[in-house]
Amino acid sequence: MKRNKQLMVGVLSAALLFNGTMALTPSAFADDDDAVVIVKAPLDSNKILTDWVRLIVVNTSGVASKDLSDVLDGLAAGQTLSQASGLDGNLSTELFKLADQTVANAASNYSGNSDEFDNLSKEIKNKTTEILSIPGYNGNNLKSFDFKAVLQDRMSSLNSAATSLSEDENIDVIDRLQNGATLLQATRLDSTELINRLQHPIVQLLEQAETNGAISSEQASKYKEEALQAIRTGIETPGGITVKVEQAGSGSGFDGAALLKKRGESLIQDISLFTAEYDAIELKDALNSGVKLFQTSGLSSSELIANLKGLWGKDIEEAYQNGQISDKQKEELLNQASNDIQSAINSLN
Repeated sequence: MKRNKQLMVGVLSAALLFNGTMALTPSAFADDDDAVVIVKAPLDSNKILTDWVRLIVVNTSGVASKDLSDVLDGLAAGQTLSQASGLDGNLSTELFKLADQTVANAASNYSGNSDEFDNLSKEIKNKTTEILSIPGYNGNNLKSFDFKAVLQDRMSSLNSAATSLSEDENIDVIDRLQNGATLLQATRLDSTELINRLQHPIVQLLEQAETNGAISSEQASKYKEEALQAIRTGIETPGGITVKVEQAGSGSGFDGAALLKKRGESLIQDISLFTAEYDAIELKDALNSGVKLFQTSGLSSSELIANLKGLWGKDIEEAYQNGQISDKQKEELLNQASNDIQSAINSLN
């Protein structure tokens, strides 16, 4: 059984609105000798923060396992969001965990340095703390509703969301995906259960949008069906779903060194996905204070290295499967990744 860690909580974590196109089918690239790399859009912290605030009531209902209508009723009666959730002081803890996952998703989908992502995390948490104490908070009303952006956010995190729902270890699910299994096969979950749990965050957001008058009941029904079909396609796609985030006109040769450098820069974030007690911010603070990694991770060095190799290897394997790199290049990149991970873990221990 996997460790009880909320990598995902089954709620829509601050819709990340991507500037680009979304592919709901396996990646396909031209069969030429020049490889291709997806160029990430620059981080837009203000937009991510705005979306987090816009969705904070929906996310609260998710982490509190409470109907959205009940939370809204509590706010309408003058309660704070903490009171309406029924979690009181524990709500901030649960939302902070979700904020860490939101920042992790941003780090995976946008380009930026570690300070920018650290600042984004602090801004989200500071704003959350401010909102939780406001009686009758109503800042979540939707003036407009961008279903395409909401669906794209759900699909962009579909692999990680489905993986977190499985009772198997994350690394085992990832291995099955790398070997060509679908998400349904890799997670070993019932089809109906998996679809319902993946669709639930979108359904909640659609219901809120309908309640606020942003969309009609007919639109809500139409969007629910579109989400259902997209998720069904996603879980039945061999190797998992691929959502590309790219800027118009961008693209260049595949840069393995850049890939490993980017992974190295997000090492602490990657490690936090497999630790039992620390999120990324807490882990970084602990290491900066002189605590050794083996004291914080709850894993042996060999276990942690194996998990990280599986995570980094997925990017390399995807490039190989898409014809972007040769057998030799794949082997060289995997070896270099292994060496980089080993060196990094040794330095932190």
